[in-house]
Amino acid sequence: MRRLLLALGGPLLLACEAKFAQRLVAPSLAQHPSIERTRTRPVIEIGPYVVDELERKEGSAFAGRDERSAGPARYGSVTFRVRRADQSLRVQCEATQRMGLDADLASVSDRSTALVGASCRVDAPSGAYLFRLEGRDSENMSGKLEGPSAEVVARIEIIREYAMFGSVIRREAPSPIAQAYIEGEAVAAMLLSRPERTWFDLDTGPVARDVLFSAMLGLRFLPGLVEG
Repeated sequence: MRRLLLALGGPLLLACEAKFAQRLVAPSLAQHPSIERTRTRPVIEIGPYVVDELERKEGSAFAGRDERSAGPARYGSVTFRVRRADQSLRVQCEATQRMGLDADLASVSDRSTALVGASCRVDAPSGAYLFRLEGRDSENMSGKLEGPSAEVVARIEIIREYAMFGSVIRREAPSPIAQAYIEGEAVAAMLLSRPERTWFDLDTGPVARDVLFSAMLGLRFLPGLVEG
């Protein structure tokens, strides 16, 4: 659906989504200047970052049945390189999407019950960072980013829905947002659709910014994880 709307009124829709997305970003981040995609070919440029060697793959297979899911599974992977100044990072991500056992209920309620699992590895000059998350693809989900010594360095959340009137009503966000936290404080966020608008807490060091940007961009480009 989103692709159809983009074809009919792409620039206006993207502008509206980006404006709304800023309302979902932590206020402490939204007050900082943002960066966004300014070039797509032959490389992708987002602020000071250059993204190239992008390769995406996807497929499907019958995944069997367990206590939460059954039927065919969709697989996706992405690899790419991120460069900033003289720094270079390599990113490898994989995702699996399986239909939930309550898929019939989802077809009636128009709410997906698919189960998603994703992992990313970011090879940076400071070492390898690993990130994993799982949950339902219609709900918010989060996972831990581990550093070279397996220490937890951040938590990254994918925000797909938001609350209205307290917690009485929950609505689907027009575009998912990835938001990263260090010691409970929001330090980075990214719109997981074009133009990949990204916010950083300016007190976050360049090494952490590079790794968080690369991990969130991996979630953005993973086939089947987000649409757009």
